[in-house]
This record gives sequence, structure tokens and C-alpha cells, in this order.
Amino acid sequence: MRFFVVSFVLLTVLNLPALASRVDLTGVDVNRFIKFYGTLPPTPKGEWYVDPLESGGVVHIRYALPKKRPLSFKLDIHNIVPLHGGGESYQLQLRRDRADGPVVYDGPVTNCYFWASHNRSPLEIADWLTDADLARGYLDIYAIGHVRGDKWTMWRNRKGSEWEIQSVSIDDTPELREALAGTELIRKKGICLLPWPREITAKSEDFIVSAKTRIVLRADASEDDIASAGMLRDEIEKISGRRLEVVCRGEAAGSDIVLRGGDGAPEGEQAYRLETSGKFIARAKNSTGLFYAVQTAIQLLRKKNDRIYFQGAEIIDYPSLKNRMVQYDLARYQTVNIPYLKRLVREMGRFKLNQLMLYMEDDFKYTKYPFTGKPGTFTPSSARELVAYARKYHVEVVPQLEALGHGTALLSHPEFADLRENGNPWVFCTSNPRTWQVLDDMIGELASCFDNTKYIHLGCDEFEDGFGQCAKCKERIEKIGWGGLYAEHLRRLDEIAKKHGRKMIFWTSRGGKQVEAGVDVTIRYADLLPKDIIPMEWIYDGFRTYPTIDKLQKAGFEDVYVAPGVMGYAMMNADYGLTFRSIDTFYRYGAGRNALGGCGCTWELAWGAQLETHLYGFIYSAECGWNIDASGEDAFARAFAKNWFGLKDCDPSVIWRIFHNEDNRAGKPVIWANSAGTGALFWTSCHDLMKNNKEYWPGLIAAAPDMERSADETLKLIVKLKAKASRNTVTLDAMAQTVRIYRACARRISAMDKASKLYQQAVDESKRGGLDRDRLLRSAADAIKPIKADYPDIIEGFKQARDERGAAPQDVVNAENAAKSVNDLIGKIEALAKDHEVELPSAEVVGF
Repeated sequence: MRFFVVSFVLLTVLNLPALASRVDLTGVDVNRFIKFYGTLPPTPKGEWYVDPLESGGVVHIRYALPKKRPLSFKLDIHNIVPLHGGGESYQLQLRRDRADGPVVYDGPVTNCYFWASHNRSPLEIADWLTDADLARGYLDIYAIGHVRGDKWTMWRNRKGSEWEIQSVSIDDTPELREALAGTELIRKKGICLLPWPREITAKSEDFIVSAKTRIVLRADASEDDIASAGMLRDEIEKISGRRLEVVCRGEAAGSDIVLRGGDGAPEGEQAYRLETSGKFIARAKNSTGLFYAVQTAIQLLRKKNDRIYFQGAEIIDYPSLKNRMVQYDLARYQTVNIPYLKRLVREMGRFKLNQLMLYMEDDFKYTKYPFTGKPGTFTPSSARELVAYARKYHVEVVPQLEALGHGTALLSHPEFADLRENGNPWVFCTSNPRTWQVLDDMIGELASCFDNTKYIHLGCDEFEDGFGQCAKCKERIEKIGWGGLYAEHLRRLDEIAKKHGRKMIFWTSRGGKQVEAGVDVTIRYADLLPKDIIPMEWIYDGFRTYPTIDKLQKAGFEDVYVAPGVMGYAMMNADYGLTFRSIDTFYRYGAGRNALGGCGCTWELAWGAQLETHLYGFIYSAECGWNIDASGEDAFARAFAKNWFGLKDCDPSVIWRIFHNEDNRAGKPVIWANSAGTGALFWTSCHDLMKNNKEYWPGLIAAAPDMERSADETLKLIVKLKAKASRNTVTLDAMAQTVRIYRACARRISAMDKASKLYQQAVDESKRGGLDRDRLLRSAADAIKPIKADYPDIIEGFKQARDERGAAPQDVVNAENAAKSVNDLIGKIEALAKDHEVELPSAEVVGF
């Protein structure tokens, strides 16, 4: 779904097993060495799922194992699911050897959606495996579901289906050892590129930047080529203090950096060849390929003492997906901060992302409709400024206008009241002629301002329940059917897009109350749609297969985008387990079917969520979109640390801990199960905190001390990294803000629990007529006071995000209100302590 509300998630300490000893596989095509292992009897097998299980029920799964200890072995538990959904809480526990055997995994206590999501992430268990397990050839796991308000079940293992159980192993084979030996020089030299090239050979000889070195282009070099040369010159100057001459004439010497045109370049408009061993030659068919060669060269640039050099390598490179898009959800609470967007564009170009899509509702001040545009929105001039800047970095800026559903922000303007479908501002009335005049005006101005792309996205999803409701639309449906009216709307949008020189992208439609359940509307009515419009299929769940892509292609659509999510709907930190799985599996599926592109989507950046904390997911999409066969997640983490933060050396577990909220040491807790629950705790007023979470309170109290300790450790880790980082330290600031909120929640829980007990003692003392009432009340207030110190830094962090990064202004207000609720509760208790005659209200009335 693109639009949903995250339910409350109980936060819990999650004890993960230690990950297998991390073997650096940088440079190795890991996918060549992955092997899948199934299950053995008595694992449930066949059609459908096992009989519904009550909480505490057990399913026995026997997993087949390799005979030799693998480098990695990830246990597949994706078949374990809620029965109905909608229960209060869900948790998976795994025991080994027998139903009452040792607990090897205690999963997070969460809601149905996140339970299914967590279970789709395979568990790394290589360090669990004993020699006896491997000799026996299998591992007995007993899965136990602890649920409240629902039952649970497991889909039976069925070969060839979505429910086939396949654990993923990287076996220690002679072939893998040979591949490691063949790429040893890559690791020895510390070559660390992001995205990882399609073909790379490390060379022992580097290219030395000397006093004689110039940057030499062809005599007919374009302005774009000269700009790329300037970027390379600037990077060399940053670390050396030398400003190289850029020339577009004369013969190149062996000491020169040579940026050539098409001679010897690989085919493809984004492809390039780069040699940096003894000589430096970059070749590409066009300016975009040459720009990407320069970005790779910048990542090879090193300084050791006074020696400036490029690590020696030969590279042939080209993308898996032609278009590698990311989407910034501007419509939900963000403001347009052009300097921040320019930084985003620079980083996109550096990591070979080539399309930035701006999700907009009422987020543009249209010339013909000057009442449009929320405060801090795009204007024609700011849009043109951003586009002009993006051209330098070979990034297209693609506007998105919600031109069917999601209309509330625009159609709430009284001037557009007549465009509402049967009075409902969520949907445009397709039968109103003025709708088409307004959309024509808007699409025309967007095309004029965002003029470095041939694409425009026109929305067209989640409109279904409000569509076709007015008398004119119903009359039209009588003639051509509901699907005919849907197709007619898209055809008219396509005509307008073409009129303004644009190719239309649109979200696929999933149906609603007016359509048969489970129907893919776009596929059902594909025969009525133009085949040169581009469906963007949005699926964020990280499945193994995506059959709707095949159906869309079979229906005749010429191109298709795959759109996974950087999953963080109003969550302070994205769910990166789900995000990585979603991007990897969907991009892999799309690349295998020649999809035009992929789009990593953000949604709902508010309630503590910031685009900055989601950029890690954007860069992972850059890795997968450019090279779907890159070296794996640990290699990505190393490359991210090096190229995003400029760190010379970084254990990948550090990146995993900060961004995935994982502490990979055995027995240490994860900070939180996920940050949806963190938000529910942080934004709730003190008065309502315990009342709203009454049934979860014992678990929260038990988890809070470990949560606080782990947050403190992570903050110290971030401080150390920031001291060493040379670029993008603002990302660490944003992550520190998130971790400070986790810590504040843990402290708040502990303080409220202590204060509530003291207050109840005061109530009991008062009823007995004892003399200790006021002292107990003052102690209750004092128990809460320490958490006041957490809020100033958090509020300042939200102000910084608002002012410097366009983040949600309302987050500042909401954080100030949360801080005020602490002071209000303290003041209320202290007032009761001073008024000796007043009868104390119950703990629940006060806020306990």
C-alpha cells in the first residue's frame, strides 16, 4: 500500500544470534555461489496451510543442511503468518532440537503487518550450527507463535510456489575459494566502489597524479564533458591542493588524465570503460557515460603521505536498469528546501541514480492558479533552478501530479470545489469539462518547468472507492462500464501529456469496493489502455516473485517500472530489513524482465521520519539498480561507509547497527523491534502514555533498561564515526536524533513506572491518614524530572531538520508539546503536594 496507518508496535528487546564470521566477499559475484536448501519430513508439505494454531502452538520444521560448515546460512521462515490479522500482538519464537529445547530466536512483539514482514527476512544461523548438526545433515526447529487476539499458521511447503521453503547458503566450496583468490587484489588494495562495477580487474600498478598531470579532453568536448572534468579536477584539488589544468586540445602525455569519446568505449548510453593502471583513460559513447566514469574514478582517488594516486583497475561498466529513480514524498508535511535538494541531486549523480521524482499534491504554485501551493512549496522559478542544477549531474527531475485520486490537498481549495467527484475532494470528477482544462494547465506548466525529462507521472491509484459517483459519471458508466470510465480517464491524461511532449507514467490500480476483491484493475482493463503509457507497479513486501510484472508485459505495455519502498511510513527509522529485501528482489525481478526502470519510494516523512535517514535506502537502490549482481550486503555496508561518509575503514557491523538497529554481538539487544512503536511512545503525552499502553506496560518496563543502554552505546558509536567522517555527517546527525528519541522513550518508560508507584503509595498513605503523603508526591515528581533533559536536544534536532532539510515543521510543534506534557505532569503532582487538604485523584486520572 502507498497510504496506510502503522498500528502501534510493542517494543521489545530482540536477541539475535551472532552473525557468521564475516568473510569479505568484495569483488565476488555472490549470486554465483548461493545454494538453496529445502526441508525434510516431517515438515508440513502440500497445499494450503496447516490447521490454525492457538497462541503457544508449535510447528516442527526440519531444515536440510550442507555437510560442510557454510560461510553463511539463512533460515527461511517466511511461511509463518498471522491467520486473520488484526490481533493485538504477534511474536515468533524458535527452539531447536525439541519443542522445549533451547530458545535460539525471540522475535519482536509486533503487529500483524510487521510480523509477516520480519518473518520474510531469513535468519542468519551459521554460528548456531554445530558439527553434529552438519554431520546429521539437518536441523530441527520448533516454531512457536505467541499471539493475542488472533491465531497463526504456516503455509505448507510446496515446491515451485511462493511458499516453497528455501534456506539460502553460501557454501565453502573450491569454486568460491578460487573466486576469492581471483579477487584478492581488490580486497588487498581496499578498492571499495558504490555501486559496484559490472566488470572490474584490480591491477598492481596505480596511476600517479604528478606535477605534469593535466586533464585532457577531445577538441570537440561538450559542455557536459568539460563539467565532468571540472568535478574530477575539484576532487583532486581537495586532497592535494593542486589545481590541474583542463585542456581540450593537443596530444595527451602518459602522465595525463584522458577523458575520451567513443573510441574503444562499450556500447550503451550510460556505459563506460575506465583504466587507471599506469595510465588514466576513460572512454564512453556520450557525456553521461563519461560522467559516470568520472564518478567511479573519484571513488578510486587516494592520498598516502604526499602521493596522490588512483587505485589501479580496469573497469567496464553499465547499468542493470536504464532508469534508477528515487521518489521524495514532498506532499506529506515537507517544505521545499532548494539547497538541500541540490545536495540530494549531487549525491544521486555520485552514486549513479539518474531520476528524482517529486511526489506532489498541493506542492506547486501554478501561475494560472495562484491560490495553489502550501507554504514553502515549489514555484516555477525554484523548479527551474533545481532542474538547471540537476542537469550538471545527469539527473532528471520528474514531476508527479495526482490527477485522479489523492486529490484532497488540491481539491480542498474552494476554487476547485466543482472538480470534486460527487463532492468528495479525494477524487477528480472525470465528467466535468473543467477538470480537463485545469489538468491541462497544470501538466503544461509542470512540463515547462521540469524540462530536463521526457516523463511525467500522473498518479492514478487509490481512487477507486470514490470514483464514478456523480450523476454524470454514473450515466457514463451505464454506457461504457466502470472500467471503461477508468480507461477513458487515463487515455485523456495521456493525450494531455503527449500534447506537452511528455511520456506518461502512472501507478497501477489495485481495486476497491467497486471492484471485485483482489483484482488488479490496470491489468483487467489493459486492453482499453494505450500501451505506450508506463505502469509503475508498487509492491513493498519483498516477495520472491512479482507475477504482475509478467502480466503487465503480456498485456502489451511497452515499458514498466518496478517500485519497491524505502519502508518508513511516519517511522523515525525505515525498516531496512524489509527495505533491502524489497529493493533487491523487485529490482532483480525487473532487471530479469528488461523493465525500463526502478523507483525507490519514500512515503509519509513526518512524526520524526526524515528524508535524511532514508537516504541509506536510496543508495542501496543505486547499488541494486546499477548492478543487481553486486557483492552482497556486507560489501555494500563497507562501500557505503567509505563513499558516503569518507571513512577509511569501517566494519560493516557498525553500519548495520546504526541503520538497521542491530547489535551483532551475541546476547546484545537490538534497540527496538522497529521504530513504529517508538513513535507511538514518544509522541503520546505523559497523561495518556500509560493508559494507552496499559496491556503492553510490563513488557515495556522489562525492555527499557536494555533499550537505554543500547541507545547510549549507539550514540557513542555515532560520535566516533562523525569524528572520522569527512562527508555527509548530517546523516549521522539525523540518525543520532532518532537514537536520542529511542533513549528518551526508554527513560520515559522507566521514570513513569517509578513515579506511578510512588504516586499510588501517596494515594494509599492519604487514605490511611498517614503523614508521608506529600513526601511521596514530591518523590513522584522528582522521578519524572530527569527526563526533561532529553527534550531540548531533540527539539533542536527537529528545528535543524526543518530549517536545513525541509523536514516537517509540525514535528517541532509536536516535540514541544511532548516536552510540555512532562512539565504539566510534574506541575500537577507538585501542586497536589502543596495542597494538603485536597483529596488525591486516582492514578489513572493524574496520568498513571
